[in-house]
Amino acid sequence: MSDSLPSARILFASDALEIGYLPGSSGQLVVVFSSIGESHEIARGLPARNEFIGSVSASGRRHVLFVKDNMRSWFTHQGVRDLWQAVALSSIRLIRPSHVTTLGLSMGGYAAIRFARLLGAEAALAFSPQFSVEQSVVRDKRWHRFLHQVDMAREPTVSPEDIGGGRYFALFGGDAGRDRKHAERFLKIPGVRVLRTEGGYHNFPRQLKAQGLLDRLIAAVIDGGDPSAQPEFKLSAYDSPASVPADPAEAEQHG
Repeated sequence: MSDSLPSARILFASDALEIGYLPGSSGQLVVVFSSIGESHEIARGLPARNEFIGSVSASGRRHVLFVKDNMRSWFTHQGVRDLWQAVALSSIRLIRPSHVTTLGLSMGGYAAIRFARLLGAEAALAFSPQFSVEQSVVRDKRWHRFLHQVDMAREPTVSPEDIGGGRYFALFGGDAGRDRKHAERFLKIPGVRVLRTEGGYHNFPRQLKAQGLLDRLIAAVIDGGDPSAQPEFKLSAYDSPASVPADPAEAEQHG
């Protein structure tokens, strides 16, 4: 979900963490948390590239902070967890936005929901988020190769206490059977709207982008709308998760 668009100015960089910034002309700020990245980036030991650049920046209208966990630790690694919060919170104080939205895909979607309240966000938009990477909470073998980087003492699980007074959206691909267990757990968290697309797998934002819908869906959430009320997005309540097929052949594209 990377775009060939302006490069973010680096605010902080280490082997474990990178935080970049794109300035905007409005009072809107979007904080984008990284996924684990594309399979070729993982195979070569490269960090994920910044994601959703064009969709969130809106040609320079919105401020954007990119928070990248290069350790792929679900933001729990000791070189990530406190530093990103300090840099992000100080940046927000300097930008002084009138509206903050958190956003991310998969690992980034987990963070978008988990940390929206911490950042004072009015909205959180999470695509295919994990509810937890604790195997005792949600058994999901897709992320096993990264779990040695996760500090389980930090309890990498979304809880009701993480949910503030803003609007929270957890969106899942309608055919993403392997995300079903996570969606089921989000249904039990008050204040989180759990929605599914008509078709689509784990990285369904790629499909939305190809259809010319991703930018409009993101804008709808940022601007205070309900994306499920707009027919073009073909979103429905994820109220019958058992009806989603568990597809063992579903490709893992992002995390």
